[in-house]
Amino acid sequence: MILDFAKPLDMRTYSPITLAFVGDAVYELLVRQYIAQHMNAPANKLHLKAVERVCCTFQSRAFARIEPVLTQEEADVFRCQNMQNQWNTGGQLVWKPYLVICT
Repeated sequence: MILDFAKPLDMRTYSPITLAFVGDAVYELLVRQYIAQHMNAPANKLHLKAVERVCCTFQSRAFARIEPVLTQEEADVFRCQNMQNQWNTGGQLVWKPYLVICT
């Protein structure tokens, strides 16, 4: 596989699910970096702290905090993704946070 980083990307051409897939990976990497910088602990404890912060409940609270500064387009993409995923529950979905965002 050859990655072409020089190719310009128009993110508006990607589906919300694809954007969420990439966004989740970026978000988890940022969370892991933050935890590693602020916590010196065994790998299992670091992992548990990361899982706590990337779960849907934490992301729901984080969204509520940043929602006022999002553009309308950014907020619409986020809401569209959650509407598409409300029936695709995955393994650890907590319904209440998603329903709050999707309304």
